[in-house]
Amino acid sequence: MESADLIISPEKVTVDYVFRDVKKMGPTTFEMTGKDFYPERDIDILLLELSDDSVGGEGGYGG
Repeated sequence: MESADLIISPEKVTVDYVFRDVKKMGPTTFEMTGKDFYPERDIDILLLELSDDSVGGEGGYGG
């Protein structure tokens, strides 16, 4: 690929990624741009949504 853009903009989720050159563009927006990009494998993105119980709860595990 000559160029590739990936923009992740989730709301109310935690994002986990293992990319190089990721820039945080805003409170919930991340961007990665590559030139002469050739993906060696599929991109894996993990999005975790916090339950209402986990916010401010003890231990952070919703229980």
